[in-house]
Amino acid sequence: VGGGTVRDLCLGAPVFWTYLTEHIYICIIVSLSTFMLWPQALRLGLHDTHLALLWADAVALASAAVIGAHISHIRTGDPMITIVLGLVTSLFGGIFCDVCCQQQPRVLYAERSMYATPALLGIALYVTLVRTPVPQSVVISVSFLASMITRVLAWTYRLRMPHWTRASRRFRADQILFPKPGEKGAAKIVEVEITTKAPPGKR
Repeated sequence: VGGGTVRDLCLGAPVFWTYLTEHIYICIIVSLSTFMLWPQALRLGLHDTHLALLWADAVALASAAVIGAHISHIRTGDPMITIVLGLVTSLFGGIFCDVCCQQQPRVLYAERSMYATPALLGIALYVTLVRTPVPQSVVISVSFLASMITRVLAWTYRLRMPHWTRASRRFRADQILFPKPGEKGAAKIVEVEITTKAPPGKR
């Protein structure tokens, strides 16, 4: 809903859930059910990196990417806009969720398995095939499968995009200490080292 809303606003089109209201009801029912049942799910060993949830997320990611690309292509016909708004549809909902939960957005973790790249692959494949004589149903199916399978391979084999290694950052901070008897206020330089690492156990 979040990514699709931004997509429709960018296209200047009516936001889809204002006339396809079943999307809102589904979101409300699923959200409330998850909130109420999550403690029981944790006791049963279901956590946010459980294989069932990873598969569900892969299907949702691929679906949103291809649907967003398809709608954008129909409305604009422009390949670049199709790619950008396809990514918006597939990623912005998760980004909004993470920001509201005061978490760093999942897509920004360079050290973790690829997330945006599988969506981009499916969208790029859609943009390429949609301009060929290939039937539309085949274009959508192939793009969806490519995106989903790439995401599955990413978490299975810990595939990551190349990125610059972030070295430890050091900075100096002045700390005013209590003066010793007979001395005036003295300043001491404190060295602080911060190393950014990916959260343990996260895919």
